[in-house]
Amino acid sequence: MLTRSIRITLILLWLFCSVSQAGSLSHIQLIESETTTERTQQLLQSALVWGWVKYYHPAANAGKLDIDAELVRLLSQQWAADKQDMTTAITDWLTALPDWPDDVQPSADAWQLYQAQSMQILPLPLEWHNALAALANKPVKNPYYFDYTRWIGNYQQQNEAGYPDFSAEPQQVWLALFRYWNVIHYFFPYHDQMDVAWTSRFEELVPVFAQVKDEVSYRYALLRLAAAVQDGHAIIRHNNWMLIPGHFFLPVQFLILDGKVLVQNSYRIEGNPLQPGDEVLAFQQQPTSAWLDSVLPIIPASGDPMLSSYLRAFLQRTNEAEVRMTIRRGEKISDVTVPSFGYSQLTATPLSRSIVLPKHQWLDGQVAYLKIYAMSRKEFSEAYALYQTADALLLDLRGYPNDSGTFSALMRHLVKGRSAALGFVRPSKGQPGSFHRFYDSKTGSWWPFGRAETRPVIALISARSMSQSETNLMLLQLYQNSLLVGSNTAGANGDITFVTVPGDYQLYFSGLGVYYPDDTPMQRYGVLPDVLVQQTVADLRIGQDTQLNKAVSIIASGQNIQELRSSQVDKIQALSRKRPPLE
Repeated sequence: MLTRSIRITLILLWLFCSVSQAGSLSHIQLIESETTTERTQQLLQSALVWGWVKYYHPAANAGKLDIDAELVRLLSQQWAADKQDMTTAITDWLTALPDWPDDVQPSADAWQLYQAQSMQILPLPLEWHNALAALANKPVKNPYYFDYTRWIGNYQQQNEAGYPDFSAEPQQVWLALFRYWNVIHYFFPYHDQMDVAWTSRFEELVPVFAQVKDEVSYRYALLRLAAAVQDGHAIIRHNNWMLIPGHFFLPVQFLILDGKVLVQNSYRIEGNPLQPGDEVLAFQQQPTSAWLDSVLPIIPASGDPMLSSYLRAFLQRTNEAEVRMTIRRGEKISDVTVPSFGYSQLTATPLSRSIVLPKHQWLDGQVAYLKIYAMSRKEFSEAYALYQTADALLLDLRGYPNDSGTFSALMRHLVKGRSAALGFVRPSKGQPGSFHRFYDSKTGSWWPFGRAETRPVIALISARSMSQSETNLMLLQLYQNSLLVGSNTAGANGDITFVTVPGDYQLYFSGLGVYYPDDTPMQRYGVLPDVLVQQTVADLRIGQDTQLNKAVSIIASGQNIQELRSSQVDKIQALSRKRPPLE
């Protein structure tokens, strides 16, 4: 709920001609007015009733309603009516819908589901609440605007136009917000992990979408919308590219440490004045904090966007031919001008520092290092056989797996017999807005006999460990002699799906929920390390891998691995104790 009026210019909607053909939107006359908290609340009410009708009304599921045109009609009636009379606007819209069922008394389960979707805030008489809730008395058997993917069963969009010829007209802009917001409202499995209610996020986003005047501002609004989900999978793709503002690239790779923007690596290209270890103090004559503040609201991150691996990609992009920076190098502070380049120019240019580790090697003569995320299953099997005499295995999971079968092969060596490692939650079929746990994933060897691994296995983890990498780490934790060293993982897991909105933009999100067997969450927290190790500025400047060095030192010390381990739930509780109380 907004706490004060939003005084901005909002494009109001007024329908003046009908839909000419299926899949097209009506033309809308533009009227300017002020958006207040009251008007924003009315838009939320429209979003709620439109979404419920879209997914539950029999006419919608029979394909008899052009649901996009119905949104235009609803909003037109909303603004045609007296500003205070949302009841009339909504009831007139509902009354005109065909094929209302005779059963208008909701079951207890249907009413509970109706309330769970915040429908009770609609300014409707009881008979209309009952009629709407009763639409959920029976499961939706043949949905028209959504389906469920085969086998997995997460949300899949269908029968909705992408309107590739985007023109920044208000009907397309508001449709984008209403469409994606409702899909998240009904099909996103992690509502319980959000910082604030999803209805409150809608109210925050109204002024952002109200200010859209061209495709640039529209893209910014979409980025804000996706970031509001607080899901590292909530990226946007357009024309097969991830949407990141800026046509050009700065010749650096940034890293954020302790709130500082540092140069982790730089490209050896003519005119680039930056070196690894440089600290950026100002960007385009603005403090670095202002630069970060402008970018953080659009970062798709499950946890702290400052820790997101996407942040450095966003910071690297610009629309300027060159940017001015103030940097600190050692004790010296200086102003530099940094040119920008096209993507193909940088990809053909070497980095000034290469610290790429091989896929496998000996460390200190007794530790086997395996970059398991980069290995195929065949490569892993061959490498595993080479290091049978190693005292310990050091697995690098700081990246997305190249082959999902590699870790299954490893777990057959580590765990004899099958054990549950994680549980999956998906949308309940035919009941948008409800979810259920449908599968517990097990790992280990099908053959419970024979020799199992006893050597210490240490995994290196970071924010680059995401999705399938996090699943692999949850599997690894079943091995009692394993240890996680590094920093929090991304906290984004569950098979991804997407929604296409006007302009043919695909907005993604995690379509399945992934939990530990005891229902402990991983989403947003990440898989938490047993031994927290953050990169240091000193190690960055000399090119050392702080996390790898720590893991090797633990092995060399002979410490009891099991004494360093703790459960995910214990780590979450420890984090909660460290957080200051809310005021």
